[in-house]
Amino acid sequence: MMVLIASNEAAEIKPHRGKPRNVTIVEMQQKSIRQRRGPTIKFTGALIAKTEFVIRGGRDMRFEIWQTEGGALIPVSTTDEETRAAIVEPGEEGAMRRAAMDFFDWDSRAREMVKDQLKWRLHIHVA
Repeated sequence: MMVLIASNEAAEIKPHRGKPRNVTIVEMQQKSIRQRRGPTIKFTGALIAKTEFVIRGGRDMRFEIWQTEGGALIPVSTTDEETRAAIVEPGEEGAMRRAAMDFFDWDSRAREMVKDQLKWRLHIHVA
């Protein structure tokens, strides 16, 4: 069985051998995300971050980030009218985080979600 081990620094997938200290263990689940304007995305993964809020016009909006068993990130944006999702292929951690944030257009609520729930630091150091 694959499980997601989410530490205070970042979430990563590891084989489970008992519960480590200061982590949350989330079981992987089958997920299918249907998009009206895009392909249906199917994967096995775990929800690692989620926030919900009301936007203009009183409509509900939800941001989610899923992590697949292969290490990809799936950022998802859902309103009453539509669901959008993207696939961030596994790679350099900072690049993956920036790609997920690009999907959310660096919205302040997305920033807050990843800082609070995933403890991401959204800084880029340039030499």
